[in-house]
Amino acid sequence: MKHITLRILLFLLVLAMLIPMTVIGVNAEGDDVYDPTSRETQKLGATFDSNTTAKMENILPSLPYTYEAEIQLSSTNRGGVILGNYSGYGKCISFEIHEYGRPRIYAANGGNSTSAIFNNVSVISSEVVRVSITVDTENNMAHCYLNGELKQSLAFDYDKINNAIPEERPLMVGGDYRSGNSTPFLGQIKSVYAYSDVRTSEEIAQGPSLTDENLLVAYDFMSSGKLDNPSKQHFARACAFYSRF
Repeated sequence: MKHITLRILLFLLVLAMLIPMTVIGVNAEGDDVYDPTSRETQKLGATFDSNTTAKMENILPSLPYTYEAEIQLSSTNRGGVILGNYSGYGKCISFEIHEYGRPRIYAANGGNSTSAIFNNVSVISSEVVRVSITVDTENNMAHCYLNGELKQSLAFDYDKINNAIPEERPLMVGGDYRSGNSTPFLGQIKSVYAYSDVRTSEEIAQGPSLTDENLLVAYDFMSSGKLDNPSKQHFARACAFYSRF
């Protein structure tokens, strides 16, 4: 009987070793249940939905003037928020994808708002693409790049929205403060970057730089393994290989 019991225990131990363990990470609200890199649907980056919000731990000290992201999106519906803190009122910014894969930059400050939807650009693809938007305050223009190439420029009055980031609302990745995270990103986000200056066309073409002194944040959701134990850290740190703030 003792030998039979030992054999059963040995069998159960071997079986347990073969069953994959579920990784429990950290959610955006700072509790302890969400790690986008553990999701079964992940192929090319992190995925988000109405039940997940990914709030950054800290507030940025300045307004970004360059936004970049590596994303994959197949849906022609409104693609959703990549980086933003929109709540329906007050001051906010939003780097997002509108309908038909069109990149959009939006900012509001009190009763003032400005928006640029790049209708000549589409990020819809089965592969990861890099979308970049720079805000040129000297000429009140916003420029949109796809995979490092300038595709379209539109009027965008950022000056009247200066200091639009409210201290009480850190930025979110993959969604924002709308009730139920009603505009989550519908595809996959591989990486997100924000800079406090206007990156040049040459810099955009070369790709994101982790050594740029103007880099505000950089999240690479496919590189969270660089940290010893990301499952026990806040979202904004668990998915970052660099974060200055």
